[in-house]
Amino acid sequence: MNELEELKKKFKCLERKSKLKIFKQNFATYGSVYAHTNENLKEYIPSVIDKRVLTVSASGDQLLNLMGRGSLDIETFDINAFSPLIQNLKLYGIRYLQYDDAYKFLDTFDKEAYFKFNCNLPHKEKEIFNFLFKNYSLRDIEYCLFFNQDTDNIHNNNYFSKEVLRDIKLNLKYLNHIHYETQMYQLVNFLTKKYNYMFFSNISQYSKNPSMFLNYILYLYDHYLEYNGSIYYGYIYNEYIDDNMDAIKRIGKSYENLSLSNINKKIIKNTELIYVDSADYPGSKKDTVLVLRK
Repeated sequence: MNELEELKKKFKCLERKSKLKIFKQNFATYGSVYAHTNENLKEYIPSVIDKRVLTVSASGDQLLNLMGRGSLDIETFDINAFSPLIQNLKLYGIRYLQYDDAYKFLDTFDKEAYFKFNCNLPHKEKEIFNFLFKNYSLRDIEYCLFFNQDTDNIHNNNYFSKEVLRDIKLNLKYLNHIHYETQMYQLVNFLTKKYNYMFFSNISQYSKNPSMFLNYILYLYDHYLEYNGSIYYGYIYNEYIDDNMDAIKRIGKSYENLSLSNINKKIIKNTELIYVDSADYPGSKKDTVLVLRK
């Protein structure tokens, strides 16, 4: 079954005014997707000029923020088939819209802006988003397809700067981008080289097996990370945590019972904690980001 057929199933519930709540599912092939990042990417992504990067695609904001910080060699992955479509939608919006329209579209998915560039979309994206934007309100689209979010896009993304967005637009033709439709634990079936940076967002929060997740991160660290490279493997919202062990226990709901004996000491020793202005409460709280340095 393809993406359009799956979308039509979601929206049939809406058209029937079904009383059943549409199921919001993480890490599913046709699950709900993030419209925008819920992390402060603008503050924690470092300069990645001339660096090879691997990142989750999610809302597509990871790729855009990486481009905004200088990388043009980016590989993305996600198990959700809708994720790369959102990612491409944003890329094509930047490519074909003037700055003011691009700004509006990236922030709100403005319909008027969409119909200024939709004819330039690849076939699949055009089919999917024409179906959505021609038939449904933005509120209905958000209800059926996106997770509920109340995020400050300008605060969390670097590409809302006119200069950064201009650079992304100019460099799109040089972008070397590959997308893998896969879950994180199957990435090794696709990877053939080493990376300078890896960004795994808040995947750890949904991991039901902490030891498996941490051991996998360590495997990627040993086999696919360049010397002096970094893996951003945990994001803790609204908490300033200054102890590595405590931070590792807080990156997932099932991690709190971890002990020193069942965490590889290499992870504890080489983890650096960095702090960014809270994505949820700018100016009043801090988020903690866990980074494994090589």
